[in-house]
Amino acid sequence: MNRKYLFPLFASLLMLLFACEKVETPYLELVERHIDTGQNIEDTTYKRIVLLEDYTGHKCVNCPEAAALAHQLSLAHPGQLIIIGVHAGYFASPDGSGNYTADYRTPEGTALHDYFGIMSYPTGILNRKPFNATLRLTPDKWEAALNAALEAEPEAYITIQNDWNPSSRKLQVKTKVKALADLTGPVNLTLSIIENDIVSPQKNNKTSVGSVPDILDYKHKHVLRACINGVWGEPVNDGFNLAKNAYYSFNHTFTLPDNWNANNCEVVAILTFTSGDRKDEVIQAAEKAIVE
Repeated sequence: MNRKYLFPLFASLLMLLFACEKVETPYLELVERHIDTGQNIEDTTYKRIVLLEDYTGHKCVNCPEAAALAHQLSLAHPGQLIIIGVHAGYFASPDGSGNYTADYRTPEGTALHDYFGIMSYPTGILNRKPFNATLRLTPDKWEAALNAALEAEPEAYITIQNDWNPSSRKLQVKTKVKALADLTGPVNLTLSIIENDIVSPQKNNKTSVGSVPDILDYKHKHVLRACINGVWGEPVNDGFNLAKNAYYSFNHTFTLPDNWNANNCEVVAILTFTSGDRKDEVIQAAEKAIVE
């Protein structure tokens, strides 16, 4: 893969490497959802936060370099880029024996992969919105697409509070959404869990990233583990428009499987349009570590 697209200012930064495990069935309960126009989300400087979905696989030789690029972009724009590594498709399939027996796929990741028509790897989608009329982007387009997305004013703000019980492994997620503009059409909130730093082999063809042809102690980050409230989420306002300055509160519980390391997990929240000209587009995103 040509490295000319790598962000020059950060060429000297060390590139992190990433890993994952098989997902077990979680347990979910929606505890509460209500509109709250009287409770303020704390005052802050609102910023646009962009979602990058990196479609990848442990047998994709070009994917470690793309993951390193994504990490560099997140360093270039601290707090404004959220990455989800979606393991799906041919290169994510496990082998019956050898180094690549782990199954990193999830039903949600496969659903997203198939819905967005991913056909090559690595592929990135930024905010689920086309850039220069192209939705599925090769890594050399990620930086320009990110810069364009960050130019837009934020239209919503999301806060996440995670209450973690290590004994029961039960997670309570309290999410608040504030509309910063009038949002026309139904909007959904989707909550996902991602996990970092799970060691597992990864194929690689770039010595600048790691050993070739295999990195046996590769560390995957941002790996999609599950969607707490379904791959497409749930309505924020029962299918109605979101009025500027309105607040919406959600409360979910989720039990983490034993093989997930809660210390390395984060909750990611995204708001998306579900119909109209901006269907599927990510309006805003947020992330919060489960254990801080």
